[in-house]
Amino acid sequence: MGALTADIISQFRALVANRIGEARYRTWFGESASFRQHPGGVEIAVPNNFVGNWIASNYMNDLVASAHKPLTSIAT
Repeated sequence: MGALTADIISQFRALVANRIGEARYRTWFGESASFRQHPGGVEIAVPNNFVGNWIASNYMNDLVASAHKPLTSIAT
């Protein structure tokens, strides 16, 4: 993962955590979720179907709203 992509993913994670709260973010995403940016959006991989279904049912609106926020990185 390039530095620019890592920075964008880091910003996206922070936006999601701010929207849903740090404790909820740690519980449902924490270190076990991986995020990958691609031209169509952001892909989130989670450890199992239960977690994926919970996130989809409870946080999809927050994820979509966070994905639509402008994410900026300074390229050097």
